Amino acid sequence: MKKEELYKQKPFVVGGLLSVLIIGVFAYFLSVGEVCDWANVCETKWQYLQSASPNEIGDTLAGFAGTLAFIWIVVTVWLQAEELQEQRKEFVKMADAQSNQFKLISSQQEDVNQEAVLLGVKRRLEELDRASVGFFVSGLQPPHNYSQLSLVPRKKNLEVEKYYLALNDHLSTAAQLLAEGRVNLEMSNDNGFCGQKAQIIEALSYLKGLLLRKSNLSLAGKMYQSDLKIGNTVILLDKVLALHSESDGRSL
Repeated sequence: MKKEELYKQKPFVVGGLLSVLIIGVFAYFLSVGEVCDWANVCETKWQYLQSASPNEIGDTLAGFAGTLAFIWIVVTVWLQAEELQEQRKEFVKMADAQSNQFKLISSQQEDVNQEAVLLGVKRRLEELDRASVGFFVSGLQPPHNYSQLSLVPRKKNLEVEKYYLALNDHLSTAAQLLAEGRVNLEMSNDNGFCGQKAQIIEALSYLKGLLLRKSNLSLAGKMYQSDLKIGNTVILLDKVLALHSESDGRSL
């Protein structure tokens, strides 16, 4: 603690005021108080002290000095207590700063893990057979010719962001067509549709894991996940698999 800061501390101010008070009281009683001898001759205590024996002077000053010493012992303890309190506050601030730093590092690691999972799921979906993710849809106009669509983007070398946005669009289309009854599941299944269900469900479980750990991400990581519409992709893929399972009469 700096010297100029010490003088501003409450214990120091209180100690100084009490010291001044004690000195004033001592001086008052020395100048006003009287001591009378057996002949009723009186004099002030100050006058008496001037002619007193060394022992009497020492006893008087010892009482005065002892009072001041006691005051400053209390002040010293008080100052130390306040310094310890300030140190505790600093330790708490340091602990909070370290905790925040740890959370930041952890969230950044979670962001890196999320990026790795997204890339891994993208590669798994890209490796699925064309027939396994392709389904046949009837046209709206007679003779209702069938066209083949895909659950996942088949365009190569898409960036992660573009891939997941395209995946969301593909799944939205598939879910809508399935709900409209325009998907010929028999023809699709015969061609191999959902023939790699285990791989699709595995990819879905990884995406669900990202949603469960979203709270651990940094703000940027959370925004990134939302921008890629991962939550909606999970809902749509679940819906497509459920509709396929109901229509096909088999469990996925």
